[in-house]
Amino acid sequence: MTGQRRLRQEKSLKIRMMSQARVGLVGAGFIAAAHIEALRRVPGVEIGAVIDPNVASAARLAGSVPQAKTFASLAEAIEARAVDRVHILAPPQLHASLTVQALDAGLPILVEKPLGVTSAEVADLVRIAQTCGTPLGVNQNFMFDPLLLRFARELAAGKFGRLRHVSALCAVPLRQLAAKQFGHWMFERPSNIVLEQMVHPLSQLVRLLGRLTVTSAATKPAVEIAPGLTFHHGFEVSFRAEHGTAQLHMAFAENFPAWHFQCLCDDALVILDFDRGQILRYKRTRFLEQGDVALVSAAAGLGLVGQAAGGLLGQLGAQLKLVQRRDAFFRSMLASIQEFHGAVDKQAPVPVDGSTGAHLVDLCADVVRLAGVSTAPAPRPKTLVTRGNPVPEYDVAVLGGTGFIGKATVEQLVAAGHKVGVMARGMRGLPAVFENPAVTLLEGDVTNSQDIARAIGSAEAVVNLAHGGASGSRETIVKTIVGSAETVANACLAAGVGRLIHVSSIAALYLGDPNETITSSTPADDRGAERGDYSFAKAEAERLLLAMHRAQGLPVTIQRPGVVVGEGASPFHSGLGLFNNEQHCLGWSDGRNPLAFVLVEDCAAAIVCALKADDAIHGRADNIVGPVRLTAREYIGELAHALGRPLVFHPRSVWRMQAIEVAKWLVKRAGGRAVPFPGARDLRSRGMLARFDTAATEATLAWRPLGDRAKFIERGIRVPARALLFD
Repeated sequence: MTGQRRLRQEKSLKIRMMSQARVGLVGAGFIAAAHIEALRRVPGVEIGAVIDPNVASAARLAGSVPQAKTFASLAEAIEARAVDRVHILAPPQLHASLTVQALDAGLPILVEKPLGVTSAEVADLVRIAQTCGTPLGVNQNFMFDPLLLRFARELAAGKFGRLRHVSALCAVPLRQLAAKQFGHWMFERPSNIVLEQMVHPLSQLVRLLGRLTVTSAATKPAVEIAPGLTFHHGFEVSFRAEHGTAQLHMAFAENFPAWHFQCLCDDALVILDFDRGQILRYKRTRFLEQGDVALVSAAAGLGLVGQAAGGLLGQLGAQLKLVQRRDAFFRSMLASIQEFHGAVDKQAPVPVDGSTGAHLVDLCADVVRLAGVSTAPAPRPKTLVTRGNPVPEYDVAVLGGTGFIGKATVEQLVAAGHKVGVMARGMRGLPAVFENPAVTLLEGDVTNSQDIARAIGSAEAVVNLAHGGASGSRETIVKTIVGSAETVANACLAAGVGRLIHVSSIAALYLGDPNETITSSTPADDRGAERGDYSFAKAEAERLLLAMHRAQGLPVTIQRPGVVVGEGASPFHSGLGLFNNEQHCLGWSDGRNPLAFVLVEDCAAAIVCALKADDAIHGRADNIVGPVRLTAREYIGELAHALGRPLVFHPRSVWRMQAIEVAKWLVKRAGGRAVPFPGARDLRSRGMLARFDTAATEATLAWRPLGDRAKFIERGIRVPARALLFD
């Protein structure tokens, strides 16, 4: 260790002994919110900085932490001496370089799993950490699952004898795969899914059995989920440990989730059901076989009943803030983070250190090698123009154009002879149309005015399909959606764009009156305070744009798609009801009223038609709803037939739904949360009881959506259903 680095570490230790240790969060993505919530419960630390190249994202996250500063890079935070420890939450490919920066500064580090992406780089990190004596931990939070810890304690106490074998079954949903969000790092290479997902059960097996050796690995054949992008849906892996063996069956995007370990010991079979937070112990009694079976089964059943009741009471107590959060994910995150900072405070070895993290990365590499999984990256689109390079001319700019509606829109624009510029955040695994020479791709964020100006360029027309990806509090969602709409509108005015097509949603309307007929002259709901966050934000964005049209001459036309279905999207649409799981749809009504469906290709056609229309459409809002309007019951019936699954639609009345929402509200208020009283207006609107008349829209735009019921069912339900059927 150099003398300079040692002095920095000693100075940092003195600061931590005198006051709260300031933690810097490097990365403002999804997982950062969980780290913030956990760190608030860790004594002796505070969040000192949020660090992200997207300073706007860092500032939004830091808004929930008054004392936190924001920085665009870790180097800036180190230079400003703003942090004493760091949590590295950036994408995995950045873990190694960021960790080296922090190690060089003598800062204790907790890295989100995986520690790195190759065996070579994690070996280097471990060597550097050991050389300089800086604590290096890895947040393998599944190793701290409360169920796993309970079993490990019982095992250590000798209650079951030695652990001989573990059979692990992990069938997990994959939200990003279902939503076709292929820009996520896990899809960049076929091998990345192992480091992103399989590392979790591997860490649990290591916790129970110690260091492992992969003896065999096989995988299902790769499936092309997008042009040039392949994915493996399942793995079978066998392991050997010093005193036991293990097998792992891991499958992704399964319909029925399962995560459980069958642990065979000398004197018991113990089943850990991580999904349900339950442990089932089969042990022996002194009685003969029949009596033994009866007593053991009865004890196991009573144990499950007790655990289920305890879990339910624990969740209710957490809602009322009588106890801490009880969900396993947060408890494991909290335990992992507490253990790391506790060890650093005591200058003790961290419980899950760099060596453990490196072993897990090595196991992943062995699985990939033995299973024959490719490590080659998915190709970047040839039409992508990176920042700093000149942008070619095109006549239509599509913002947020790589998604479900965007793909169909770009296809039809290209077919109509347009040159198209497409701005979006994710650029991997895109359909073939985005490789067309008539398409220019630009990475960007709709909340960033510079990105928007670059994407618009000299385009004559702009199609805004993006809404900023808002989540979080009501204030944040409204600010992001309305703010991004205003930013795009101002950029269009500055560039002299001839037409802005703003794609909104029928959610901006009030649809709860069965006696009302919705037309193009129906305004957005003016009682937004009684609506959900998304609906309110969409309505406010529409009002803002129409006001800018009247005051500043903004050449905007608004299109409100209905329930958009078709190829490229999940058929389990939230417009039908609440899908707590795929099999059961809790309807927004009794399911007998016709719903406002539209095929994605018809939605795209309406956008193309709007480009051809005269200037009379400026300041106008059109509802993009097709003539085939199935009921929710009919849709679920057709989907069940297409999938061959027992799907069930559960009709619900508004009053029943509101009673449930009021009960939730009472629990939240009793727990001290300041949440508004849930009115019935939003619930009524979700049922889509109002009728739609789109005759004026079809005439004005010269738009002809598909009216054949059989063809609609084929394209809107059966085609997306078949995409879910893989071996």
